[in-house]
Amino acid sequence: MAKKNIVLKIILLVCLILPSGLIKAEVNQATVNYLTAATPNAWITQALKASGADHFNLDYLNGFEVQSANDAAKTILALVAAGQNPYSYQSQNYVGLLLNYYQNNQFGSVDLLNDDFWAILALRSAGEPADSASIIGAKNFIINAQNHDGGWAWAPASESDTNDTAAAIMALISAGQAVDSQVMRSAVSYLQAAQNNDGGFPFTNGDSDSGSDAWVIAALNKLNISPQSWQKNSHNPIEHLNSLKLNDGSFKWVASDQAGNLMMTAYAAIALAGSSFPVAVYQPIADQGIHHLRIEGQDSNICNAQVEGQTVGEVLANGAAICNYTYHIQTTAWGPYLDKINNDLAEGQNGWLYRVNWLAPEVGMADYRLNTGDEVLFYYGGWQDQPLRIFLSSAQVNPGDNLTVTAEYFNNTAWLPATNATVKVGDQDQQVDNRGQAIFSAPEQGSYLIYAQGTGLVRSAQAILLVGAGGSGSVVLEVNVNGGNNPHQPNQNQPGSIAFSVNANSLNFGSARPGSQLDRSLTITNQSGGIMYLEGAVDGDQLFKDNLLLDGKIWENYNATLTQEQSADVRVSLVVPQNYQAGHYTANLVLWASAR
Repeated sequence: MAKKNIVLKIILLVCLILPSGLIKAEVNQATVNYLTAATPNAWITQALKASGADHFNLDYLNGFEVQSANDAAKTILALVAAGQNPYSYQSQNYVGLLLNYYQNNQFGSVDLLNDDFWAILALRSAGEPADSASIIGAKNFIINAQNHDGGWAWAPASESDTNDTAAAIMALISAGQAVDSQVMRSAVSYLQAAQNNDGGFPFTNGDSDSGSDAWVIAALNKLNISPQSWQKNSHNPIEHLNSLKLNDGSFKWVASDQAGNLMMTAYAAIALAGSSFPVAVYQPIADQGIHHLRIEGQDSNICNAQVEGQTVGEVLANGAAICNYTYHIQTTAWGPYLDKINNDLAEGQNGWLYRVNWLAPEVGMADYRLNTGDEVLFYYGGWQDQPLRIFLSSAQVNPGDNLTVTAEYFNNTAWLPATNATVKVGDQDQQVDNRGQAIFSAPEQGSYLIYAQGTGLVRSAQAILLVGAGGSGSVVLEVNVNGGNNPHQPNQNQPGSIAFSVNANSLNFGSARPGSQLDRSLTITNQSGGIMYLEGAVDGDQLFKDNLLLDGKIWENYNATLTQEQSADVRVSLVVPQNYQAGHYTANLVLWASAR
């Protein structure tokens, strides 16, 4: 069975755009005016940002369709420069689109290098970490394609040129390559050797031109090398670039030209502003007041959500609006005492306790101030109860397959096999063995919530198991991965195999107000040879689990039957209740199918 994980995210946070490096708006005002008056494009947006502008015309992105990795990359760079969210602009996730072009450890075409340069620069501009697998893969692809003279070209095994070498330098630095490495020293030596006597740079050889000047200057800015220090025959690249500027602020390509060139002017503005690529970096404000809250009651899970609060007590109070639970705090001589959540009342040796990052604090919940990333667990039980966690040998199996669930408990120092735990999978309960493992025969097709519990143990968080027949395997997705149709072809040698495609890997609902309904859509296409039965399952924050609708039905009640090659447009709706607590919420919508 081919399955598709769809990651849904609602963000109620403010985002901040930070400049890349020290941007000094030293571009002539005539140049800024020239660029502002021109028909906007991605390069002009970046040039205006580097020049100090704070208002940008992005009309050129209306209806824009990405056709290549470079299309996605330059759009990300422009959006970040303009202060926009590249993960959600006009209902499009451009970072996801770019990542869809990553294959065989490089971006786009294996016959090109420039799409790898710009993919790295765009991803780093979007805030993606330098040690992500895609960036490391592209970085190694670039390094392996370095020519013997130290330079790079637009394609592997082509003649080196100054422009692509400069772009490669900026990309590799952004990807974490050390400036003093042999790779970078060779690249800098190539550029130095290419400098003409007039202080400027040619593309490969011949006359110096403004574009080559600008790219080399930008690379030197990235390297923290003063372009004025590169003297050749008493001339430097800044001097030569300025010699090509006209009275209207534009820059000629070469000295013999009579008119300015718009693209050369954009490149020149970025270089002369002391900037390099990327000109800005997207950086969401840290969720300093948002924490994960899980509440395990006497018989079931009560809450599993991201909740705002500076103390554990505030998180408990704010979580009530999100997970719709009630609670009571009793005032005692020792301070506030939580004695009830929903109908679970403290009595005898059992009551409500809490842990932060699995540890039991020695202060009351009202006094425990949380740090960024802290996770809060409330549970009903005794003082000696120890928390559980589980691991599945596979999250997706076929009926009858063996499934191993491993349960561990935390003894306040380390995680150990929970030999007295019971694991629940659907209607099956099984005691674990002395390794903390329970081996099940997978039940009939469907989706199941799995958890572990036991005497003296705190119930584990729930995990989703998908069971279904046929298909070509599972799909592993990352949060915020999006973009195009990504079909999974059925195995033609396997009768009844199932394959379907979904036109998005993520849905971002943006910002919402309490009391609102937000709608998005998915197109699902049956690509198998017969009739397909489709269902969905949601796991994650309670906001989605309680309020997500598929085609107007709560997700538990949704199903569809698709004939061969039939497509279905599914309306995905999120209804935000009145007075819902502000916060950042995420969930997984897992679509699964079986043959009919």
